[in-house]
Amino acid sequence: MSTEPDYSIIIPTLDEEEAIADVLNRIPAEIWKKGEVIVVDASSDNTALIARDHGARVIHSPKKGKGKQISDGVKSAQGRIIVMMDGDGEHPPEYIPELIYKLDEKYDVVLGTRNNLSFAKNPLLSIFYLFYLPMIKGMFRASGVEFEGTPLSGFRCMKKTLWKKLHPETDDFLLETEMNIKIGEQGLRHGEVHIPYVERYNGILNSRVVKSGAAKQIVGYLVSYVIQKKVKDKVENTFHDAQDRVVAQLKVNLMKIMDTFLHN
Repeated sequence: MSTEPDYSIIIPTLDEEEAIADVLNRIPAEIWKKGEVIVVDASSDNTALIARDHGARVIHSPKKGKGKQISDGVKSAQGRIIVMMDGDGEHPPEYIPELIYKLDEKYDVVLGTRNNLSFAKNPLLSIFYLFYLPMIKGMFRASGVEFEGTPLSGFRCMKKTLWKKLHPETDDFLLETEMNIKIGEQGLRHGEVHIPYVERYNGILNSRVVKSGAAKQIVGYLVSYVIQKKVKDKVENTFHDAQDRVVAQLKVNLMKIMDTFLHN
């Protein structure tokens, strides 16, 4: 009888000693029973010690970076299905089963996403997302993939085999952006489970995405991709139009030759 877990919950952490115990305690019992929880830690505080005390398998990551930590976690994961989530309390662990159930509806990837209404309790954040969210969604639409809620959610569920197919290469916060683009390129089906907004333990302004300037990097990456895609599509369309014209002319010339041959 196989003892391998059905699910692998992968949580990258960097100095999350204030949040990690609560995150692990809130993971539903059914997930602990049928799955494993992997904390991939690059902390200098007590995050790893607390995570072990609360039942997680801890992997030390010598190199910081969300993409690298997630990748290390997936390599170590034994479950058929992997769930990625942050360790700062922003992603409600109670929704893990819903993501897994949604995946069973023949989706390739399922995201836990929010919309503008999710941020209503935080007026400043709501105003920010009133402008930011439509812009990001529009850029992903232009890149070939459309989302109802927040496209850059790090709360994701997929089969481990799909991760290998997507083969993300980034080591940092561009992970979700790269994955979304590849979802569009490969024509994969993605589903969404709408989750509530939960304030991270240290507040939004202490988010590493905000403090590291990753938001600007993400926008720049998307703009560059969309421009390249439009240029590529234009070149391909021009090539195909030219090819069609050449083929059409060849057909006309061939008909003239046949007509001349038949009348001689």
